Amino acid sequence: MAVPCARPGEDGYRDRGHSVGRHRDHVLGHGMPLHRHHCHRRSGRDQERPAMIRSSTLRAFIRRHRWRLGGLVALSLFGAALGLAQPLLLQRMFDALTSGSVPLPAVLILTAVVVAQALLAGVESYALARTAHDLILELRTRVSARILSLPMSHLQRVPQGEFLSRMISDTAASSSVLTTGVFKLLAAVVTFAVAAVLMATIDPILFALSLVITVVATVLSTVMGRLVRSASGRTQAATATLAGSFERTLTALPLIRAYGVSGQQLSLVAADAGEVRANAIKVARLGAYMQPVMTLATQALLIITLALGGVRVAEGSLSLGGLIAFMMYLMMMVGPVSQVGSTFVSIQTGLAAIDRVDEIVSAPQESDLLSGGDHTDVRRGGETLIELENVTFEYPQASAGPATRIGPLDITIREGEHVALVGPSGSGKSTVFALLERFHEPSSGTIRMCGVPAHDSSLGDYRAHMAWVPQNSPPVGGTVRDNLDIERRGLPDHALLRALGDVGLFDSMGGDVLDRPVAVSGSNLSGGERQRLGVARALLSDRGMLLLDEPTSSLDAISAERLSSLLRERAGSKTIVMASHRLAEVRDFDKIIVMEHGRIVDVGAHDELLDRCELYRTLRTQQHVPA
Repeated sequence: MAVPCARPGEDGYRDRGHSVGRHRDHVLGHGMPLHRHHCHRRSGRDQERPAMIRSSTLRAFIRRHRWRLGGLVALSLFGAALGLAQPLLLQRMFDALTSGSVPLPAVLILTAVVVAQALLAGVESYALARTAHDLILELRTRVSARILSLPMSHLQRVPQGEFLSRMISDTAASSSVLTTGVFKLLAAVVTFAVAAVLMATIDPILFALSLVITVVATVLSTVMGRLVRSASGRTQAATATLAGSFERTLTALPLIRAYGVSGQQLSLVAADAGEVRANAIKVARLGAYMQPVMTLATQALLIITLALGGVRVAEGSLSLGGLIAFMMYLMMMVGPVSQVGSTFVSIQTGLAAIDRVDEIVSAPQESDLLSGGDHTDVRRGGETLIELENVTFEYPQASAGPATRIGPLDITIREGEHVALVGPSGSGKSTVFALLERFHEPSSGTIRMCGVPAHDSSLGDYRAHMAWVPQNSPPVGGTVRDNLDIERRGLPDHALLRALGDVGLFDSMGGDVLDRPVAVSGSNLSGGERQRLGVARALLSDRGMLLLDEPTSSLDAISAERLSSLLRERAGSKTIVMASHRLAEVRDFDKIIVMEHGRIVDVGAHDELLDRCELYRTLRTQQHVPA
């Protein structure tokens, strides 16, 4: 026997955490980017941080992997040191040759240093790649976990493509901050600084000339880099819009083909793709502006330095070995400067992606908004299971449905009671279910479970008492077995097969029914099969309360009445709350709640409502239900 108000872990219950379920409501048009709805405001302290470490996600990753990252820094610096040692060894070798001696030790040491640097570069490349993929994995895990715990109000107003883009594209782009960004930039800065000092000791005049050209080029590239970051952010946002547009098109493809509007939908997708192209071209244009500046600076630096250096060698102010070493150090300086454009593009692109990832990671979770305490024991004495006291709810204006305001509602549901919600379409029945499942928080009033206010219990504990069958009954993918045993309780096959047989699915699905694949969104199942699969799942659950939102809307009248009778028979002592348009299915329920325009019109048994409720009589007459 199920005990609806039992504490999880007692009488067959166990802690399930957050119940698994997807509820997708209306999404307006193409939706809006997530950051326009709940953009995380950074504190003044965050705003003062350097842009490179402003991301809380990136800072957290650096803290957790500081030893590994520290090792990579040491590896990068050691590689830079090996590179910086080569010009000095080469200078010593040439100076010895010009004096008539054979510098065999210098040759051997130089050879060893070159080989060691090459091997070290391979190790560093592999280590950086592993670190980048670890970052991507961590970001994708955190982003997917956060998306699955976002409040339903956020999920309903943001296109799915926006979430997919952030979980896949933005997380991948974020890794460039570390791989082609921070570590490459760090090695370049160290190389630049040390090379500059050594060049100044070799020839101060040549160094001063090269430094002026280098500083001018660096300032220009920094200014352009800021513009690139802004443009990259717009490109990634446009990519998310394109993903959402195409996802909606694929979802509605049968309808699109049936009405012959493929061309119009293709035009919409093409327009979004064009927006991505326009923003990407802007990023490329900014990069193209940077490239000639850096190329001209590099060529001018080399030509002028080589010409002036040759003059100083001829005058005897500089040795040949010194000029060769200076030119090698100059190349080491020119390398980072010439790459600073592409490096900044990579860093700014990655930072723009991390900003978008941060908006997800820092967004409020459902439990943050709906859970007001740590109270978990909702078992109390008395027969009342669920109570709604003076509850009202108002949809945000952007997502308003037919009934924009619900309530005030006063509903009492007792343990083991069978309660029906009836009324015209748009009267607020599904919203009542959303409030019962705490997908939305009431605008006012109180919901109690066994006498305990809902906000005083955790969401996981509260929902652990309810098995929900939504109106469209979306499956979770995988197999039929996965859908039936969604809580992974290891139910035996005979129990699963019996549930399928009870709802009339065993014969229609054929042999090996439990291992039959279920496509994404249940596209290989009919509407009736999806609903019956949802009912079978609810009956298999050990939860004490069944919430059934139009569970037979896709079935014919005969099948619907059979399934309704089965529910009452198999439910045993479970509490049933069922929304239905068909009065014939619920006429024998203990209590029928009649709703219209978001309000309760009347409450009573079938015969009582026939005597006193005009709306109920109208519904009965329209459906030809016997008195």
